[in-house]
Amino acid sequence: THTYRFYYQSIQGIDTTMVLMESKYRRRVPKAVARALLITLVIAAAVLATIGLASIIGSPASKTTTSHQPLATSAASMIVKDPFAHPDAQERISHFKETAKSFDPITDKIGNTSEHRYHNMYGQFLLPFAANKPHFKFLEIGLGCNMGYGPGASVVLWKTLFPQAELWEAEYVKECVDKAVKNKQLEGINLLVGDQADYKVLDSWIEKSGGEFDIIIDDGGHHNCQISNSFDKLWPQLNPGGYYFIEDLHVGLASSYISKDCGNVIMSEKLKQWQQQLIYRTNTFGQKWDHLLPKDMMFVHCQAEACVLGKRKNEVNDPHNSSPRGKKGKK
Repeated sequence: THTYRFYYQSIQGIDTTMVLMESKYRRRVPKAVARALLITLVIAAAVLATIGLASIIGSPASKTTTSHQPLATSAASMIVKDPFAHPDAQERISHFKETAKSFDPITDKIGNTSEHRYHNMYGQFLLPFAANKPHFKFLEIGLGCNMGYGPGASVVLWKTLFPQAELWEAEYVKECVDKAVKNKQLEGINLLVGDQADYKVLDSWIEKSGGEFDIIIDDGGHHNCQISNSFDKLWPQLNPGGYYFIEDLHVGLASSYISKDCGNVIMSEKLKQWQQQLIYRTNTFGQKWDHLLPKDMMFVHCQAEACVLGKRKNEVNDPHNSSPRGKKGKK
């Protein structure tokens, strides 16, 4: 805006100069000389306007001061200071993916040793959440102890992307956690250990951490009982407006991932029923559900192999005619 104003004022100045010169010097200076002088002034003003634009774009004030470094991939990126808040989701997804690729080993979340493409949901939902609330509370289940490249690949990514967040990691294999701590791989990370399918263990996690998470990521054992039981306990601990991510749902139909311990539940079937209840919220057409929609679930967004569940934040998310919630307001 300042540059355009400067350029406009420069043009105004040229117009004024032309009038003055024409009125004052037309009898003293040859017409060809006056014309050449005016052209020189126009060129000079254009150069000054260009320099002003370059100085504004390249000034320190225009550069990002956030801890996450932007990866500019378009002209629009020059305007957006924080890539987490970029209006183009593709830019945010790209930033997450490129940041993950900068580490060795590369986390499998972006498809290092598999076809995973979880950068899509994290760029779509997690990055703008962090841009709006950098001091958020985060829990990931699964340190990656069973990965060929070893544990902690995602931890490095989270610490880099979210240096102001309160980070918690939960893992089943205590020996792996102890070794990672000894190797200083988990500095700055709060740790929880135990079986995510055990309700008592989950209660101990909530007690130790204090619960009230803004973001929860289930990248644990991927067994249906583990995912389902963890959700039962941790969804109530998700703060309003928070997101609950579930990875690796594609293995859920394998017989080895289904257990009688939790009624042969298949997590993808629960998610599908929750989606249907959201879709048919105002008219169920007599359908009966085995898995009722959890309280305050606002959406179930699924992508390849994974889903993210959003929790209602406040009355803004309710219908206009609901005041208070569930009751029609006065006209």
